[in-house]
Amino acid sequence: LNFGSPERPETMWQFAEAVKGISQACEAFATPVVSGNVSLYNETEGKGIYPTPMIGMVGVLDHVDRHVTQWFKRAGDSIYLIGETFDELGGSEYLAHVHGTVAGRPPRLDLSREKAMHDLCLRLIGAGLIASAHDLSEGGLAVALAEAAFNPNGPHGLLGFDVVLSAAPFSPQAQLFSESQSRMLISVPREHHSDIAEVLAEAEVDYAHIGHVVAGKMSIVIGQTPVIALSTSAAYQKWQQFPSLQSPL
Repeated sequence: LNFGSPERPETMWQFAEAVKGISQACEAFATPVVSGNVSLYNETEGKGIYPTPMIGMVGVLDHVDRHVTQWFKRAGDSIYLIGETFDELGGSEYLAHVHGTVAGRPPRLDLSREKAMHDLCLRLIGAGLIASAHDLSEGGLAVALAEAAFNPNGPHGLLGFDVVLSAAPFSPQAQLFSESQSRMLISVPREHHSDIAEVLAEAEVDYAHIGHVVAGKMSIVIGQTPVIALSTSAAYQKWQQFPSLQSPL
């Protein structure tokens, strides 16, 4: 738990709320906390750092051959978005990098929805029905799609996607870059289409079939309007120029 001076009321409030939030999440997921560390008074010239709780977790795979990585595996696989996207750009990477501002209310979190999403993903992985799974966090849907395509070490090189989203009652920017919680991007091999349709229909989460994995291009259409049309290799080269935005390969 890394924070500025707790002698500032707003910093002490941030610290207390972070601890409450971690406690509530651990209770919802029955997750033990076995150790911890607190670092306070992290300030430069009287200005504190952003509140920074960091959590490291270790888990056990009962069947290591059933592990799933974030990257698309082959062209033709279907792409599903699990969870619902809301008009939530507060505190987002989009605001920080495109508009140079850190502001707004962060996305809402419903722990029951979060657990239902994770339970569903674990069920799909355990049944061997999905080829990849990637959380939607920094950058939202558009960034998650790109990161799922950026696997230069994969057997088929850089893959891409052809995605069509239904028009929403909020901006295309929010559809692409909202960081709404409790969402997961998955890809499904063709041979499992009927099986996954049955599992998803029984699940208590929102989901949508949004497109397919393709070779070499990244395309997103919202309604009838194309909003992204890039080659995967060009986007990957641009992404490499910004190490702070990368997820580890």
